[in-house]
Amino acid sequence: MPAGLIPRRVRPDTAERLPPDFYRLRGAFTAGRLGSALGAGALPLVAIVLVGASDLPVSLMVAGAGVAAAVIALPLGSKLSTLGGPVGGLLVAVSGTTTTLIIDSLGHLVSALGIRRIRTPETPPAHRNSDRGTAQGIEAGWTYLFAHPTLHRLFWNATLCGGSLVLISPLPALLVLRELGFPPWQYGLVLGLPGLGGLLGSWCAPRLVARFGEHTVLLGAGTLRTCWPGLIVLAGPGPLGLTVLLVAETLLLLCAGVFNPVFAAYRTNHTADDHMVRVGTAWSISAKCVQPAFIALGGVLAAALGVRAAIALAALALPASAAPLPWGGGHGDPRPGPDTGGNRSGLDESGADGVTGQRQPIT
Repeated sequence: MPAGLIPRRVRPDTAERLPPDFYRLRGAFTAGRLGSALGAGALPLVAIVLVGASDLPVSLMVAGAGVAAAVIALPLGSKLSTLGGPVGGLLVAVSGTTTTLIIDSLGHLVSALGIRRIRTPETPPAHRNSDRGTAQGIEAGWTYLFAHPTLHRLFWNATLCGGSLVLISPLPALLVLRELGFPPWQYGLVLGLPGLGGLLGSWCAPRLVARFGEHTVLLGAGTLRTCWPGLIVLAGPGPLGLTVLLVAETLLLLCAGVFNPVFAAYRTNHTADDHMVRVGTAWSISAKCVQPAFIALGGVLAAALGVRAAIALAALALPASAAPLPWGGGHGDPRPGPDTGGNRSGLDESGADGVTGQRQPIT
């Protein structure tokens, strides 16, 4: 080959377009997730402004929505559904709650019709795990997780920080609409515009990692994301208060947008291949059980102490959640290399708990 010429990359003959039913499923799921995200801002607005619900019922409503979302959550279409927050907030601001809830319902209708168009029947699994086998797999994931020098630190960080943040999540609506007396369209701005900070953060994440390194970005963004909710307590009525809320929420989501993809990659890289699905399942179950409890706790605190006091308590607890991060550095990549072979899990690998080589995000 002449010097200076680079061979053109040829697409392998085996690379084919995915089946049409995959795209139908992806589109249906994305429509449902977008609908849920659009309605997320309207439901607290209806409960607070129209129904006049107290602090605790509003938080319990959000907790119930979190449980429902946890049951149907899948990785498909997650990037597109992140646009739902900003768009939903702007729809609330421009069109009001009725239009937003109608669009929410249409999103679920489109999702159902999309699933109805799927033609290929589901292939029965080669092995059917019993309930006991599934429970053993989850227990093995927890055992591996808590025995690992890095993963258990990441787990406690995610639990404490995520729990504190979701505890706060329904309270700004109560603060903005009830205590500060902002009109619904300004609540829509507070809900929607900061989401653009999250999108910007996720766009910046790989560039920051390339410049500063994965570990530095993990620690920096993981710490910075705990600093901003305290500003919410300082918000007062008028344009200055609205600005404080927008700045606090935008900086929080900007740092979280940087942290989340780096965090997901870091914990995946520190999970052995033969435990990837088990650890992912155990981690996901833990988060989806703990976070609704934190949301309900936020409602109890708001009812007993007031909205500002509840937000302040969570804001004070947030910086402590950065302590479990792996400040001493990583502990190496424990995943088996190509020459190690063997089964490191100590469990029966014949069970159909995942596809060989599968890389599922641990959420």
